[in-house]
Amino acid sequence: MAQVLLFACLIVVAVAQSELRRDPTEKCEREVDVVIVGAGVTGAYSAYRLRNTSQSIEIVERSDRIGGRHYTAVFPEAPNIPVELGVMMYSAEVHDRMAKLVEELDLTQEEYPEAFGVPNEKMYLMRGQHLKEEDIKSGAQIPYNLTPEEKQNQGRFVKYILEKLTGHKEDTLPREDRMKLKVKVTGAEEKELYKYTLEEALDKVTSPDGKAFFYALAKFDSPHYKDASAILAFGNEFDYFSGNISLHKIKEGMDALPKEMISKFLEASEKHNITMNRDVDSIQRVNNTRYLLRLKKTKSEDGLVSETGLDEFICARKVILAIPKDALLKVQWPELKAKPIVDALNALRSVPMSKVVMTFAKRHWQENEATKATVKFTDSLVGKVYELGKSNTSDSYVLLASYAEGEKVRVFEECNQKGLPIAGSEPGELRVTEDMKADVLAELKNVFWGEWKAPMKSAAKFWTQHPFRGGSTVWRAGFHFSEIIERIQHPSQDDDVYIVTRDIADGNKQLWTEGGLESVERIMKRHFF
Repeated sequence: MAQVLLFACLIVVAVAQSELRRDPTEKCEREVDVVIVGAGVTGAYSAYRLRNTSQSIEIVERSDRIGGRHYTAVFPEAPNIPVELGVMMYSAEVHDRMAKLVEELDLTQEEYPEAFGVPNEKMYLMRGQHLKEEDIKSGAQIPYNLTPEEKQNQGRFVKYILEKLTGHKEDTLPREDRMKLKVKVTGAEEKELYKYTLEEALDKVTSPDGKAFFYALAKFDSPHYKDASAILAFGNEFDYFSGNISLHKIKEGMDALPKEMISKFLEASEKHNITMNRDVDSIQRVNNTRYLLRLKKTKSEDGLVSETGLDEFICARKVILAIPKDALLKVQWPELKAKPIVDALNALRSVPMSKVVMTFAKRHWQENEATKATVKFTDSLVGKVYELGKSNTSDSYVLLASYAEGEKVRVFEECNQKGLPIAGSEPGELRVTEDMKADVLAELKNVFWGEWKAPMKSAAKFWTQHPFRGGSTVWRAGFHFSEIIERIQHPSQDDDVYIVTRDIADGNKQLWTEGGLESVERIMKRHFF
């Protein structure tokens, strides 16, 4: 009996040793020159840039959707109105790569004056008071107890605060000089602005109500989220929108950009491919020229992605990870788990975002003269509200009823997990429940007054779950942008594994597609061309 057991043990050991000696590439179900993980804009742009290089290239995407944060939906009763559940806009005047790409792909660029609100058609809701931007700038009475000096600068408040903090008075500041800009306040330590959170910086120069007014003026909350670097709150004072800069959108929908790039990529060579419903689990370097990627097979149903329990293996000579910061933290690759890289990734903070879109038979938001607006920036739970347009095939109007960022998102998200979907709700990932509909309508009544009838159609998107735990990402205070970017984009100098994502763009470019395109260009120029 003992001999039998010993023999069995020897067999087990021999099999185990044989498995250890086995060439890992034997697991490969296929082999390519380059594998690109992620079919968002940075993955699509990487593929598009490499399409004519005579290499075999495969894109693998976790879901069944191309686009990432470019996510366009269309209501059947309003086919002329693309509903942007993610990225909404860009500026052709300052986003050079984006503008060039739209032209290259024969997409239609349209001006988007409504993006930040057309004069006299946009309003703020501040502490229950409805104010036009023109009134705020002209010094009208506002519900904040400002100091005499703050009141005197009410119409240029953000620029005034920047001057108080740093002494910077010019309309622009070169990007390479921004990280050198120091806070120079009597009694405060003189250090660079990027090392402060916004709250820390404001506390040095504003009254309590001055600080509250500063936050209320912001059209977007992302640059102010938690411990974000204070320098992000002043991006418009440095270049982006310091003048009369036009904003733009893509007529075919913002997700037409990645879709068209991938279409051109696939047309360029029979060696190119895209495989949907594959989530990268691990990367293993198996020799000096190959990497083995373990992919988890997933399934998608109405936008909801789940694992099947099945795996697939692919080998590649080079790997491009075109996925957001939080997804990178889940990839099993020793170099990504090294402390300097983890610390670098943790210099970034994901900002939750949500959008709720509804169609109505009437423009309830235009019915009261005192509160009407086509765009409204509010301090309520709905955040921002945008009129998106009127259908060309029916009498319905499309309203972005809520565009929320930060912790405001959690309230509606929790609500949307209760109750049944409403009549006219999109299914699955984009569902709207009775509980959330009631809460959104209650908020809209406070924002615009009057009575609101139930929406005819509705959809909601929450950017809070893997792989996108935020609609955007911001730099935390104290981290030097360029140093972190260099560290993350090429985590190991000995490996052909690269990272491209909008999340690690320079400064406020994190908030724009241009930042993602720049991250791709850096890698292309240094390691592929």
